[in-house]
Amino acid sequence: MLNVPGIGLGWEDSVQVYRDPKLLSVFDTVAAEVGWKLFGVYPLCNNLAIANERFTPVPDEVRPLGLKMRSMMMKSDELTVNAVGFRATPMPFGEVGSAITTGVIDGACGPGALDLPVFEGVTKYAYDYFYRLEVSVFIMSLKTWNTLSDEDKAIVKQAADKAIALGWDLTSAVDASYKARTADYGMEFIPLTKEQNVANIKEVRAKVWPALEEEIGKDLVDGLRQFASPLPE
Repeated sequence: MLNVPGIGLGWEDSVQVYRDPKLLSVFDTVAAEVGWKLFGVYPLCNNLAIANERFTPVPDEVRPLGLKMRSMMMKSDELTVNAVGFRATPMPFGEVGSAITTGVIDGACGPGALDLPVFEGVTKYAYDYFYRLEVSVFIMSLKTWNTLSDEDKAIVKQAADKAIALGWDLTSAVDASYKARTADYGMEFIPLTKEQNVANIKEVRAKVWPALEEEIGKDLVDGLRQFASPLPE
C-alpha cells in the first residue's frame, strides 16, 4: 500500500505527498488494524531503469522496441513496468546481472541509485524513471504504545519525527551523489524531462491503479488518489 506507483512526480513532490498529515492518518488507520502504531514514512530510493539500449523513455516510444525488462516479483510492479512500455519479466534482484549478460532480459526496472555500482560493466545506460518512490515506515507495537504514559509517548514521537526528517534529507543526498557518479560505473545517466515523467505517470495511473483496487480495495485507492500529485493537463 505504501509503495504506490505513480503517486508522486519527483523527490520534492513526494516529500509533500508522503509527509501530508492527512495521508499519514490513512496509513495509521490501516496500520492500527494490524496492531501497529505508525509514526511516519521515510524514503529508500526511486526506481531507475538500466539497459544497454538508448531510447526515448515514454511509453509510445518504448513499447515498439519490445524490451524485456526485469520487474520486482509483485503484481503491481509487473503491471507498472508493462504500463511504461516494457515487457515485464518478474525476477529476483540477485539474478538480474547474469540475466542481462546472457541476454535473457534487455535490462531491469527497479534498481535504486545505490545499486548502480553492482551493474558496472553490465549496462550502459541508467534512466531516472520516477514511477515509484520506495518507502518504508517507522512503527512500533500498538499494544506497547498504548501502555506508555503521555510523557513517554511524546519522547518516542519526537525521536521518530527527527529520524524520519533525517531519513528524507539523507536519502535524497545519497541518491543524488550516486547518480552524479554514474560515469564512474561505466554508464550514462539519462534524466527524464518533466513531460516524459508525466507521460509515464499517466499510463501508470490509468493501467495500474484499477488493478490496485482489487489488491488493496477501492476505498483505499480512492483515498490515496486525493493525495496524489496533480498532473498537468
